[in-house]
Amino acid sequence: MADVPALKRAVRGVSENGVPYVALPTEATTEARGLLILWHGADPPRTEEALAGALPLARVPVWRLYLGMPGHGRRAPAGGLEEMMRLGYEDAVTLLFEPRIEGAVAELRGAMDDIRSKLGIGLELPLGIFGFSQGGAAALLAVERRIFPFRAAATYGAVTDMHALVDGLASFFGTSYEWTDPRARLADQMSVGKRPGELAAAGVPILLAVGANDQLAIEGPSERLVAEVSAAGGNIELSIIPQLAHAFVDEPGEESAPQGAAAREIDRVVSDWFLPFFA
Repeated sequence: MADVPALKRAVRGVSENGVPYVALPTEATTEARGLLILWHGADPPRTEEALAGALPLARVPVWRLYLGMPGHGRRAPAGGLEEMMRLGYEDAVTLLFEPRIEGAVAELRGAMDDIRSKLGIGLELPLGIFGFSQGGAAALLAVERRIFPFRAAATYGAVTDMHALVDGLASFFGTSYEWTDPRARLADQMSVGKRPGELAAAGVPILLAVGANDQLAIEGPSERLVAEVSAAGGNIELSIIPQLAHAFVDEPGEESAPQGAAAREIDRVVSDWFLPFFA
């Protein structure tokens, strides 16, 4: 693991319900004004450790809690990325995305209860949430389902339309995905783009950040979601970040590393978004 100064005060552990985490407290002289939950993606950074190094969000005066998603890091299947690719070819929706995205949302409340107790993080602190890629899908679902009363949310490269993502990935790999009714229902369940009214009704200000060079089916669905949530009265913004792709750290993206230019720009955009809510 590289020496990453931003993580010198990190606290690492595993919650009672099996969720690995990296927690970053505020500086010793700064009182915490909130708690941010952060989820990584399937592309680099693809673990809680790598995301903490890439996006320390040091300017935001809050606890930052990076949670490992099911199926990644220490919970990756035997065979690692090769096994994940095999599962994706066999059934990306049922075997790959659903266990990770829905699994992360399902274990969030239990993990938070335990980690806040262990670290002495006050229950009165307001919450924010961030997610990258599939972690962004999970974050938006947590907002839509009102898992907690979030003060604000932000994502980068969030999956808002699972159908578009899966079809795009299948085309990229020169294959096709067979959409059965059960698979389509699962994809709809994980796609907040199907329920803009519900997302607006949650009343949480949301930033959707997208890389201008993202090779996945992200920008179009994000633009539609912003338009539809706004039309339904929600507070949502879209930020297209020039020159950035989907992944924003180098492969393999499993360990923390010094912050690169792409991560630094995302850190700036996301920090600027959260700062007014935790001033």
